[in-house]
Amino acid sequence: MAKTLVRLNFAILIALIVVNLLGAFMPELSFDALWYHLTLSKLFLLKGQWYFPGGLFYYSPMPRLAELIGMPLLAQFGYVGPKLVEFFSGLAICILIYRLAKRFTGNVLLAFTAVNLFYATWLVSWLSSATYVDLIRTVFELCAFALLAGETLTTRHKLLAGVFLGLAIGVKWHALGSLLLLSLIFSPLVIPTALLVASPWFFIAYHFTGNPVFPLFEKFMQQTQLAQVGAHYYAPLAIFSRFFFAPIFLTKPSEDFLSPVAGIVYLLAVPCLLSANKIIRKIALFGILGTFLLQLTPPPSTRYFLSYLPALIIAAVYFLSRLKRVITLWIIGVFTLSALLILGMRLSAFAKFFPYLTGKLSENRFLASQSARLPDTFIDADDYVKNNLPSDASYVISNNLHNLFYFPYNFDHESFVDNSRRYDYLITKNTPAEEVDGDLIHINPVGIQIYKL
Repeated sequence: MAKTLVRLNFAILIALIVVNLLGAFMPELSFDALWYHLTLSKLFLLKGQWYFPGGLFYYSPMPRLAELIGMPLLAQFGYVGPKLVEFFSGLAICILIYRLAKRFTGNVLLAFTAVNLFYATWLVSWLSSATYVDLIRTVFELCAFALLAGETLTTRHKLLAGVFLGLAIGVKWHALGSLLLLSLIFSPLVIPTALLVASPWFFIAYHFTGNPVFPLFEKFMQQTQLAQVGAHYYAPLAIFSRFFFAPIFLTKPSEDFLSPVAGIVYLLAVPCLLSANKIIRKIALFGILGTFLLQLTPPPSTRYFLSYLPALIIAAVYFLSRLKRVITLWIIGVFTLSALLILGMRLSAFAKFFPYLTGKLSENRFLASQSARLPDTFIDADDYVKNNLPSDASYVISNNLHNLFYFPYNFDHESFVDNSRRYDYLITKNTPAEEVDGDLIHINPVGIQIYKL
């Protein structure tokens, strides 16, 4: 049975890798990617401008190391380049998880199970085909974690772990929480190196906004984030309830669904807090405290949990390695069924790309077919802009449109418009002609309006 489960888990892993790799070559549909991850990189390449004050791109002074890594690939290969950075980050995480699980359990089946407990989740599989940055952050943090959880912990390991944590902070401010936890659990020596490596991002944010960790602690962010979770989010009873029901929170389907067994992984990790193995105790503590930290961050998205999931997985499979073989095999069987379910869900979700993959629909026609899931996104549905408007004209895009990556030329947005400049065209949606000092020359199949000014 063990050999069968090894082969099955390996087959599931390979199948997911293939699906996710194909997904990396499909048009980007993810909201945040089209809003700012890709669009800010594209604007930097077009304008040489890093910061866009206020309005649509208020995230522009945040850490953007992942975007910098992907920017040369974006220039060369379009959205596929940054997607592949995220894809290969997911594979690097799998390799690290396999090595850690094999080291602590000495068991190939448990090592492959650990890999699929991470990779065979809806969230990780989806992110592996999208231009988000969470897997890039996770691979940096997992490198630091693997160094700190090594058999020997030298000063060199601590300093190098600090370097990786600094890189993780350069991807996302949320990594500051991981820096705090790892410094408390393993060594405070990681802090100076991490902050030094991350220091350019503090200076950039301070230069443009006066806040070195913008937009953290900004009043508008506190209001918008807390508005999503309710007024009593930090009430003691509410906090205790979230901590107590953490397994349910990690399991329940949501926008960032993990898998049906995510809560079981958490529960299996908890007994490792009492393990005789000192390193396993620390690993379990990091995963559990990371889960608690997640639930203190409004709104608590499991995308921010991915950096802590590998620690919980390592602790869980270590605990399984200490159980009777028959019990372990049954639990692994349940985990394998969960992985099969996720594979089926991914195949079902990928089906929407078949018309594009087979050449029945062009990229813009495919995007137009998905317009219902792309609200306020610019889509050149009939190629009118590409085929009829000059690339060297000046364009302004109205506040009625939000996700602008697919606009083919350089543009200004109303939120950072140059009032002294005369524009040739206005790109908008649902804007009455009497409100525009210009002529409506085209409306495409998804309602994008083009005015000649």
